[in-house]
Amino acid sequence: MAGFSSTKSATQFSIAIAATNMIMTIVAILIIDRFGRRRLLLVSFVGMIVGLVLLGIAFIFIVGLVKITKDSCGEYVK
Repeated sequence: MAGFSSTKSATQFSIAIAATNMIMTIVAILIIDRFGRRRLLLVSFVGMIVGLVLLGIAFIFIVGLVKITKDSCGEYVK
């Protein structure tokens, strides 16, 4: 098996991943039943917007504001 020293360790990792998946599925069902789908959707939507804005700000601090022209990305524009 690629990346594992033996078939036994690959099987153990697969079982651990499957068990974690099963447990988190049960947790998700309980959370959805408790709070409702609509409320979770709206909260996660706001969370995604905040996360993407922060990611954009981080990229601006790392790279800086760059004016994109045909010359600056000539290898992509044909």
